[in-house]
Amino acid sequence: MKRIFVTLISTLCALSLSAQKVDRVEPLSWWTDMKTPLQLMLHGEDIASSEVSVEEEGLYLKGTIRTDNPNYLFLDLDVRKAGDWNITLSKGRKKHTFAYHIDNRRDGSAERESFSAKDVVYLIMPDRFANGDESNDTVAECAEGCNRKEPFGRHGGDIQGIIDHLDYLADLGVTAIWNTPLTLDNEGFASYHGYSTSDYYHIDPRYGSNELYKELVAEAHKRGIKMIFDVVTNHCGTAHWWAGDFPSSDWVHNGDKPLITNHGWMMQADPVNRSSRDQKMMEEGWFDYSMPDTNLENPLVLNYYTQLYCWWIEWADLDGLRVDTFPYNNKWAMARWTRSILNEYPNLNIVGECWNSVPAICAYWEGDSNNRDGYSSGLPSVMDFPLQEKIAQGLSKQPDGWMWGGHGVYASIMQDFLYGNPNTLLTFLDNHDIERFADTVEGDLRKYKIGMAIIATTRGVPQLLYGTEIMQRSSDLSQGHGGARSEFEGGWKGDKNNKFTAEGRSADEQAAFEHTRTLLRYRTSEPVLHSGKLTQFYRTDNLYVFARHNEEKVVLTITNFSPEGRKLTWSDYEEVIPEGAKGCSILSGAEVVAGGSEVIEGYGCDVIEFVK
Repeated sequence: MKRIFVTLISTLCALSLSAQKVDRVEPLSWWTDMKTPLQLMLHGEDIASSEVSVEEEGLYLKGTIRTDNPNYLFLDLDVRKAGDWNITLSKGRKKHTFAYHIDNRRDGSAERESFSAKDVVYLIMPDRFANGDESNDTVAECAEGCNRKEPFGRHGGDIQGIIDHLDYLADLGVTAIWNTPLTLDNEGFASYHGYSTSDYYHIDPRYGSNELYKELVAEAHKRGIKMIFDVVTNHCGTAHWWAGDFPSSDWVHNGDKPLITNHGWMMQADPVNRSSRDQKMMEEGWFDYSMPDTNLENPLVLNYYTQLYCWWIEWADLDGLRVDTFPYNNKWAMARWTRSILNEYPNLNIVGECWNSVPAICAYWEGDSNNRDGYSSGLPSVMDFPLQEKIAQGLSKQPDGWMWGGHGVYASIMQDFLYGNPNTLLTFLDNHDIERFADTVEGDLRKYKIGMAIIATTRGVPQLLYGTEIMQRSSDLSQGHGGARSEFEGGWKGDKNNKFTAEGRSADEQAAFEHTRTLLRYRTSEPVLHSGKLTQFYRTDNLYVFARHNEEKVVLTITNFSPEGRKLTWSDYEEVIPEGAKGCSILSGAEVVAGGSEVIEGYGCDVIEFVK
């Protein structure tokens, strides 16, 4: 497959004209039997005036598209068979020829399975997870070098570091990995997060290479771990190779005079009362001065991003997608994008970042929801920010009123009727954009255990941020994201403690790890937690109790959001657990009899399995 990287190496005819030379071709390669039509984007000085021909049979030119930029040419091609095809650009007697590779699609590729409620997703910010190859910490072709002392700088984590710790993740109970973007981000400062893309088709050399990423996916698959790719369609970076020479004048919004978005993306879900001016500013404004806002209403742009992520899925053999800032895009264009991806991969899970604490607003973006304006994003999944917020609030503050503590969690889950399929929601305690959960609960192991017990047993797809399993804290909260996205200690040579092993952890860190590992491994092995009905029980004393149940089992999760002990009377749960039923605590292994009453200690929790 290394052949794809020579597709840009030209085979020049004797009478070559430099003004017609193609210096970039995207997608890098393609496959037979794809439903997504192939549209090549060519870049080179003054190539738009060239005539194009494909001489061999098997790849056919259907048409060419020219924009107002003479340095780009788009080719619509009909793929009939695999091979290396010569595509020729001509101007008079002078010609330029380049090779393009078409591969045979692997059997069963379109029907690939994806991540679901059966899985546990582990979110990694690669620069901060583990440094497996020090030789790529600083590379000549990138603007920013490694500086571990700078909170917003590059710290040296890479793909090899992830490969080196796949066994650790598999042992923890992780069955899917979501990496924040690994493609090139060549901004001069704060490029470590990867969301200001400079080249969508190549892995950042400070992380490794395209081939090494493919190796990561293959090694993960050997261990039963799926791979989720982070999608960024809303914006690119100002260091992108096309910046200053965009394929067309309408490729990005406000390209000549950047306008920063008002970040009011919630108005996208308001078909009745929003201001058209505010809506336009939100959708067309740049996310940041380093992030030009792409115009997905341009069919060429939308098709570019469709092909891009089909290419990564096909080439690297991926298992799912996560879409950054989904509601910041033109929502109708993104609905077409989602459907195009699912047309190619009907079983693929795509989770959208739709960040709001109100369930009704998040539900608007879930593809099966019934929206007043008829809109459907097509997204199979969205991120459950409302539940995350209620768990965090309930454990970081003393209960105060109706919506705090366990009651707040109940109220969030209660609104599941707004979603078409709440079992696809991505549930989490923290991620790379918000405060670490261990910071939220100030390192209180009891509160940590409550949060993890809920996430591991409730409906949806549980997701952990790297280090959450050991209650990792931020290095310095005053530093903002740079400090919150702290390194996983043990991933760098010279670290005093290796938190990847029990020997390097404190007693509380080890207890958190064992608690998490027990729950995650149980989660992935138990169908009742994948698809069982959820019944939650209304309490006014700050106990939060819910059951997952099917015809074979009942799993009861008991949590106490109060610092004082609370009485639990078993007859309150006879709807799912008959009097006298015997169960087993997943956390302690102790036998439990459903009879009489008992006291749940302050900030205590348990997960109990009953076999019918």
